[in-house]
Amino acid sequence: MSRDRRVTAALAAAFFLSGAAGLMYQVVWGRLLVLVFGSTTIAISTVLTVFMGGLALGAWLGGRWIDRVSRPLIVYAAIEAAIALFALIVPWALDRVVPIYRMLWEQWSSSPAAWMGIRFAVVVAVLAIPTVLMGATLPVMSRALARDASGLSSRVAAFYALNTAGAIAGASTTGFLWLPAFGVTPTLAVAAACNLAAGAAAWMIARRGAAAVSGTTTPPPFAGPAIDPRLIRWVSATLVVSGAAALVNEVAWSRALSLVLGSSVYAFAAMLTTFLFGLAAGAASGVRLARRWTTGLAGLGSVQLGVGAASLLTIGLLSSLPLVLIGAIQQVDFLGPRAVPVVQFALAFSVMALPAYGFGLVLPAAIHALVRDPRTVGGTVGRLYAANTVGAIAGAFAAGFLLVPRLGVQATLLAAAGAC
Repeated sequence: MSRDRRVTAALAAAFFLSGAAGLMYQVVWGRLLVLVFGSTTIAISTVLTVFMGGLALGAWLGGRWIDRVSRPLIVYAAIEAAIALFALIVPWALDRVVPIYRMLWEQWSSSPAAWMGIRFAVVVAVLAIPTVLMGATLPVMSRALARDASGLSSRVAAFYALNTAGAIAGASTTGFLWLPAFGVTPTLAVAAACNLAAGAAAWMIARRGAAAVSGTTTPPPFAGPAIDPRLIRWVSATLVVSGAAALVNEVAWSRALSLVLGSSVYAFAAMLTTFLFGLAAGAASGVRLARRWTTGLAGLGSVQLGVGAASLLTIGLLSSLPLVLIGAIQQVDFLGPRAVPVVQFALAFSVMALPAYGFGLVLPAAIHALVRDPRTVGGTVGRLYAANTVGAIAGAFAAGFLLVPRLGVQATLLAAAGAC
């Protein structure tokens, strides 16, 4: 293996570890806030909203200034080290917040709206810095990969797919291995070690001036046509809608599947793992498919149409699941108690996998359509990622509080498919 390939592989491993650490923190923070808020649903919803909001803000802020930095890998290394530091501080900060939280409870608990705002503000104060730093990692790494225009969009999309795969590994191992076996503090230490390892790899590569990352301090001039700013705005709007549709689908699927599979930890884990697996598989496939699309916008449009069609198929599948569940359990009853989780995962996969795969293709398709100029890659990627994440936040809120309660699962899925 050549030196350039070794460098690229080392950075890829670093970005995988970064994605794993991010979801490890999310799971642990949700567990810690249960102890403070006393409600699993409220704690997880608040952490998810603040976590995704921080990612969106970090992606936007990081993309705005990273294209002006001559040594992006040094910046990336510093960000990873800072994430580890602030993430380890979070339990200490929560301990200090508890007395203040109790005092505010005595004054404001009679007003549900005010109390919800106070609770959200407390979480923002504790989690804002590490989540914003996490959001900045994708545009910063994208800028570090911008050694030239050739294959740039494929490199960025491939690293995004690796980061998503790391997120799956982090979420699954934390919920099923690290937390049950070792507890909060060792799990946080493992996540922080992942960040530090990623930062150390980037720092050593930057110090050695590896050509595989950036042979010059400033990317070479781009000879191709400039991207129309209006096109960037339209594609960003598309990603807002797509991100919203993805989370609307996830909430609707979870509500429908919970009626069939139950609300156990294993059923929820099966649904979450299937959704994340579909996103990661779609992102990985998008790297290869994007190379075949002569027009990036046509590819993005095709993906959105495909996702809409796949979402419609799930409506028919959901209605037949109760009978399928009974028949499947009877077929695998020789497995004993282990049969139920296996069937739960299989049914969740049959409903969610194909649309989730399509949603995973969306961001790589958008990157292929817009990422051309190495000098502006950080800003473009940051804007696209932020738009997709903002849409996801809006979709999760709309589905949970407006669409599913008022329209029902079927109409909600139809609305999301129409949006695509």
